[in-house]
Amino acid sequence: MSAYPYATLANVKARMSLTSTGNDPVLSRLCDMANALVEGVTHRSIGSNTGTYTFDGSNAREEMRCLPLNNGIQSISLLEIAPYTGAAYVTVPASDYFIRPSQANREPGWPGTEVWMTNIPSTTNTYPYFPVGYDTVRVTGVWGWSDMPLEVRDVAERTVIRAFQSRQAGEADGTGSADIGEQLIRSALTAADRRTLMRFAWRSVDII
Repeated sequence: MSAYPYATLANVKARMSLTSTGNDPVLSRLCDMANALVEGVTHRSIGSNTGTYTFDGSNAREEMRCLPLNNGIQSISLLEIAPYTGAAYVTVPASDYFIRPSQANREPGWPGTEVWMTNIPSTTNTYPYFPVGYDTVRVTGVWGWSDMPLEVRDVAERTVIRAFQSRQAGEADGTGSADIGEQLIRSALTAADRRTLMRFAWRSVDII
């Protein structure tokens, strides 16, 4: 799966006030490499996608009522749980779970990072908790950030520009090649930009 398009050829050229197409192949490759570098630092896509993922109920905490969703989620269209590993899934009523933090308690534009079972379950929900086991939770929804954070886009674009300017100046990569290499794009990522990306990095959750 390709990395999310944090840096695009059109945006980079606009930022550099370039109208010619002679350097498009080089800039396009640098964009691809910068986009991969962003996700190499964050270990996840900082964008929006719709899909279904399974989780281990064993990772739940707070009396098995809170399940961390480290990739971030905007909305859930279907939550299913299985009573044990390999069992059939049962649909959890939408009224019986909540995405947290709530919108009022998140950074602007950020997704939720947890799903909580209600403390007052409906009569149709026979499992008001996340059962212990492997792949006992299945979540369908919209994941990640609804809008790509401007600071992530900015880091990717500036990294491309710095790498391109270094290449134009004759800087070689770590293997001594003047061609585009991974080391060239990595060296264009500043420490400050790496710290910016780390704000969006995937973080494992320690279960106590």
